[in-house]
Amino acid sequence: MRLVVLVVIFNVLLGVACLWIAVRIWQFKRTLAIISDRILGAERAVHHVLYPAPQTIRKAQTGTSRLREYYARLGIQFERVQQIISILSLVQLFMRYGQIVMPRSRSSNPKPSKRA
Repeated sequence: MRLVVLVVIFNVLLGVACLWIAVRIWQFKRTLAIISDRILGAERAVHHVLYPAPQTIRKAQTGTSRLREYYARLGIQFERVQQIISILSLVQLFMRYGQIVMPRSRSSNPKPSKRA
């Protein structure tokens, strides 16, 4: 009879240990499910934000390229305007110099004097 009691106690202890392990596995499964849901939610959010990124990057690169080309054209136009201004200032300088070196005559026919 003692042996039967010992076997029953051993079986009860073994059952309790298996129940404890089953509860721990169930809790672990529940924790994994929560973590999985959060990771999936984060993945959806990241996907929603980053999905259009390649197209947006391409569009931005195109815009940047066009802006660089426009800026280069403006640089060329600016250089031309600077050259024109330089030429005009030289012309103005030569005109002033010409007035100093060769002053204009007041008139080709001198006015008769009023002595008489």
